[in-house]
Amino acid sequence: MPVGRPLLRLWFHNSIQQFKVSVQYVNNEILKKKKPFCVGVTTIVLLVFLVCVQLAGTAKAPALFVLLAEDQSGELDMLVVANAETPLPFLNSKNLSAQLKDNPLVKGCSPRWFFNGQLTDRSNQSVGIRTTIMAIDSKQEAAIPLTRNWPHRRLGESEIHVSASLLRGLNVASN
Repeated sequence: MPVGRPLLRLWFHNSIQQFKVSVQYVNNEILKKKKPFCVGVTTIVLLVFLVCVQLAGTAKAPALFVLLAEDQSGELDMLVVANAETPLPFLNSKNLSAQLKDNPLVKGCSPRWFFNGQLTDRSNQSVGIRTTIMAIDSKQEAAIPLTRNWPHRRLGESEIHVSASLLRGLNVASN
């Protein structure tokens, strides 16, 4: 074992000397060529900054998608659906509201009905598009304020809100 220790010391001493020479070489090169060094350091700083911004933005992406969904279709914090054992796929919203009214975490309850449908243009029956139709109780939703970010007026009789993409699919202009 005594023979191994001097070899280890020698190797360690040589490694330190090589490191010192490398640092001196790099330092001399930086002093000779300042412009490429500054460009390299600036590039690294910008790259690290942009990666940090991207990572911070990616962490916020789910929240942005939720806000975007709320802006486009109102708000939805909880979805309750009927189970497969019931004969009709509907819930008794009055019963559900009565059960949830004493819960401090629930501000209110308003039913929404979703139907699959096909919309066609009256003048051209061959032009049609499959869509999901959502029926809501706008008075009840406004009372609990479920649709506080909804930018449109309340609907009157025989009126609907239609997305711009659906109108384009039907070749119909909005009014």
